[in-house]
Amino acid sequence: MIKVSMYGRRPSIAENFDVLIADLQLRHPWCEEVDNDFYMKDVRESVCNLHDLPEEEIDISSCEAFVRSLERIGEANIISTNFL
Repeated sequence: MIKVSMYGRRPSIAENFDVLIADLQLRHPWCEEVDNDFYMKDVRESVCNLHDLPEEEIDISSCEAFVRSLERIGEANIISTNFL
């Protein structure tokens, strides 16, 4: 189990990083289908534009790499990766 705060929000608890990203998508009312790859690409574009960063700063090779990239720039806080 992991516990992560994303985008300055209340911490979320999830089984793993893939489930965390899927849960973030499902919270949006316009989400019709969970697509982690599309979500990560879309968020990368938005965050890079917001912070004036090159897209290479946000790693989208996996959900864990994505969240860790966001943590490096202050958009996420990984509180625990062994949360029970």
